[in-house]
Amino acid sequence: VAPDYHFLFDDSSRGDIDYDDNGRDEEEDESPFIWIHRDAALGSRGPDGGGGSQLGTSGVWLIKENDALKSLQSGFLCLEDTMVFSGVCIWEKGPDLGVCGGGLREQVDALESLEVVQACNDQNDNDAIESIWDILSKRQNVLVKETFESNVDAAIDAWESCTDRMDLPVGQSSSKVGLSDAALRAWLSVNLLGDPLGTFIEVKNRAKQ
Repeated sequence: VAPDYHFLFDDSSRGDIDYDDNGRDEEEDESPFIWIHRDAALGSRGPDGGGGSQLGTSGVWLIKENDALKSLQSGFLCLEDTMVFSGVCIWEKGPDLGVCGGGLREQVDALESLEVVQACNDQNDNDAIESIWDILSKRQNVLVKETFESNVDAAIDAWESCTDRMDLPVGQSSSKVGLSDAALRAWLSVNLLGDPLGTFIEVKNRAKQ
């Protein structure tokens, strides 16, 4: 288990997030978005100074939306060092649910039905994050029907940049990956775009592309 990687989960409700080791939570930030940055100078200001809370030893900081906007508008923080996430959590959340208020955190920290693990390759943490950041910042655009395929391809490439393929025979591995990619595209098109993009989703053989 690698707690430093909690930030990789895209859980859009902020009510159950508490990354500050000093016990200071982010509940007063009512933004539906998750803002992170990688500017060490800004991060050194700490949460009270508007620099956010460092996520483990990752070199990435979780920052309030208002603090991020102020730093961007002042020019102290660059756009290329900032990312904004919005997502969907399939687990119900609420202050009276479970130990952690439900949601993904309940699954990981309380029920231990899921775990957060490190990348399975030879990259160190900083190299993996730089690789992911480079792919997403240069290739992702606002998600609409016209950018759907390119956005999904970028997300998959970012994931694969810090993971190794399963140790399976080539044909078996390729077919499973193709099927999972197709299922991902179908789910995203319905739940994020509200558009099923037709009832047929092609299973691509990425090894032949």
